[in-house]
Amino acid sequence: MILDEWKRLYSNTKTNFREVAVKGFWDMYDPEGYSLWFCNYNYNDENTVSFVTLNKVGGFLQWMDLARKICVWKDVGDWV
Repeated sequence: MILDEWKRLYSNTKTNFREVAVKGFWDMYDPEGYSLWFCNYNYNDENTVSFVTLNKVGGFLQWMDLARKICVWKDVGDWV
């Protein structure tokens, strides 16, 4: 899987997201070379102001500095 190729597909998909970007991910995904990690935030009632929520995510990714460049995050509910 060439992650940059999929990230371009992800960011450029404007319609039919599931059919294009999600299917494209699974078509390109290499389980031998990549792993998937899902995080669940348990305090969703605190996420009332968008910029505060984005700051929390950004801070979390800063602590994971080596993974920051290759992380992609999306509300999983949108993928179901």
